[in-house]
Parts: sequence; structure tokens; C-alpha cells
Amino acid sequence: MDKLLACIEKFQPLDSETILAVRDHFIMETYPKNATILEAGQVCTKVFYIESGFVRRFYIHDGTDRTIWFYGSNQMATSMPSFFQQNPSYEYLQTCEKTIIYSLFREDEGTP
Repeated sequence: MDKLLACIEKFQPLDSETILAVRDHFIMETYPKNATILEAGQVCTKVFYIESGFVRRFYIHDGTDRTIWFYGSNQMATSMPSFFQQNPSYEYLQTCEKTIIYSLFREDEGTP
């Protein structure tokens, strides 16, 4: 969580109230290697901060997966079109190694 707070503070200083809100709303999740965080066809409801590990973003075209991007430690990841438009995603997010993330739900509920 400290790495997430430090990442945010690079862009904007945080007061104690905001720090508490970040701590309350971001949920730590641990995924093993090759875990699917998001599948094509699902609506993306979360944005992810990668504390450690590596995530691949890809889609499948004519039966072949096509890598779009890789995300590493201290980076944010999501399926932007799906997250903001709340449409089914055309892409996948998959871990390349054991990965620890902090996720924030789109809705301010803190639960799916």
C-alpha cells in the first residue's frame, strides 16, 4: 500500500483524509502466474495498481493472441474502453508471474 500511496503522491500531495480513503477503497489481491484478471467479453469494473509482478494485455485475432502492452511494478492497468464505457472488453489481462495488485472498483462500493 505504501508504494501505491507514493505513486499517487508523485502527481498530487495527499492529505490524511485522502490517504485513509485510498487505504479503505483499494483492495489487495494476489494472483499466481498465468492468472486471468480480465477476460474478453467481461465488463471491466476495476483499475489495478501493480505493486509487484507483471501483467500482459492482449486480444485474440483469428485464433492468435496479440500482445498490446506489458505492465510492471508500480504501474496502473485496466481495459480503458471497457472500464470507462462499461462495455464488454475485447481484451484480456493476464499475469506473467506471481503478481500483487491493489484494485479499485469503478463504483464506490469497494465490492463487485
